[in-house]
Amino acid sequence: MNLAHNHAQAGYSITNHVSLFTTGYWRRAQPINILGGQATFGDENDDYSDKSYEVTGGASYFTTRNRFIYEVHMGAGGGKITYSHMEKVNNTINIRADRATVFIQPSIAYQFFKNPEKSVVELGAFARAIAYRYHDLETSIQTASSAPYALTKYDSYFFNRNTRDIYFVEPGACFRVGGKEVKFSILTSFPISLQGDNVRYRTGNLYLSVFINLNVFARKTYGYNDL
Repeated sequence: MNLAHNHAQAGYSITNHVSLFTTGYWRRAQPINILGGQATFGDENDDYSDKSYEVTGGASYFTTRNRFIYEVHMGAGGGKITYSHMEKVNNTINIRADRATVFIQPSIAYQFFKNPEKSVVELGAFARAIAYRYHDLETSIQTASSAPYALTKYDSYFFNRNTRDIYFVEPGACFRVGGKEVKFSILTSFPISLQGDNVRYRTGNLYLSVFINLNVFARKTYGYNDL
């Protein structure tokens, strides 16, 4: 299980090489200035806000060769997103859409110790390919007569369309260290949009995590000499 402030994930290995997982993601961004800082709400404002949620599910295949771990994640899901962009006073564009997602992520990692049950020092790399389909798009504009609204290139990419596809490639790396019961990791990734600068997105991610083995399903067997 993996819990964070805006997403949750749970998975289970059904065999020694296959696991199933599901994830949930939610976001609610308050109005903020596109150029940075808090929303201005004035004659010169250029602010946006958005909220979204998504649920995905998938499977992975993993295997170990010597000290190398090979894994491939595959999955799909869907959700909804709403977006609002305000420019000056009473000039607002609103976009709403359903979103479908398909992804695949191959990865490779190297373990520096032979016995990962006792101590772990692991370095890995991955490359994630993601396809988003925004469908059933609904758009609207509220314009003040004294200040005509000008669509930005980000807004225009989705405006007056029923469907829009977006593709990303996201390379990254992960370092993990710890023992059998507690492990720490640092993960970084760098999404790249195949649509160039027509869409606004976060270009870098950094995650710090701690993994705790709770032994929830552990079972101890007692031999005759233990009684």
